[in-house]
Amino acid sequence: MFRIFSRLMIVVSVIACCAGAASGAGSAIDKGSVIVGGGAAYCSLSGDLYEDGGGDGVTILLFAPECGAFVTSHLALSGQLIIGQLKRGDDKLYAIGVGPRLRYYFGQTSASGSLKGTTYPYLTGAFTWGQYNDPGKKKHTATALSFGGGITHMVANSVGLFAEVNYRADKFKQADTDSESGTSINLMAGFTLFLWE
Repeated sequence: MFRIFSRLMIVVSVIACCAGAASGAGSAIDKGSVIVGGGAAYCSLSGDLYEDGGGDGVTILLFAPECGAFVTSHLALSGQLIIGQLKRGDDKLYAIGVGPRLRYYFGQTSASGSLKGTTYPYLTGAFTWGQYNDPGKKKHTATALSFGGGITHMVANSVGLFAEVNYRADKFKQADTDSESGTSINLMAGFTLFLWE
């Protein structure tokens, strides 16, 4: 638990630094713009990692708040917190993880007027390290690597709604067994607040 707490404190420190960095960006996706937001995803998984002997697959509900900044025009680096629930049959697992996320946005970096109605396509990649507990309350480690793409549609000058599809590779490791891995394709939706004005 201490490892998760220390990693969470690093993410909070990055968020605090990012919040102080917002200044004079020319648009929502220009250098200096800060992003704060989050999304949610629901998916159903199968395969050796996810199915039990009775054929029950896993359903996953994820929440992913994040905060970051544009380190150059178009390219945003953020810290992401993942909170999830995994369900197989009557068993439930709870997971928490942290890690970095990159997004590369396409579009104009100078804004001559309101950004409302502008759509920004983007590519993204993320790595997450975390812990999960089994039904016996034992804690185990997990990692996830994801790649994908999406669109952010600006509903106000500084607020965007996004939809994203990503491919994720998961690896779970219990203390006394070999690791298991699996992959999934996920749809995530949420909002992003761009602090640039």
